[in-house]
Amino acid sequence: MRPSITYLKGATRSTSCRCHSIVNHTRHSSQITSSDKDDKGTDAEVRAAYEGYVAYFGTYRVDEANSVVTHVVEGSLNPGYTGTDQPRPFTLHLAGRLIQQNQE
Repeated sequence: MRPSITYLKGATRSTSCRCHSIVNHTRHSSQITSSDKDDKGTDAEVRAAYEGYVAYFGTYRVDEANSVVTHVVEGSLNPGYTGTDQPRPFTLHLAGRLIQQNQE
């Protein structure tokens, strides 16, 4: 299941061999605020950090006719993503840049 995300900050890397990796976190990702910064955080802090982070890799395929790029997830921080196809609508801009659109 894809998390509902309204703002992401991170990086997406795609290559000509149709491999990709995605690492993003939400604006609301938690930071460890417990008094001991060397600590691993409280259970609530760790859960908030996990829920606010998206990271996966694999290959992709492009369906130009329907303006959809599908990420074929081979590995993910979220085990539920591994082995799934994640379709994303896109717009191709004049400069040749593929811009993925947010899905709500």
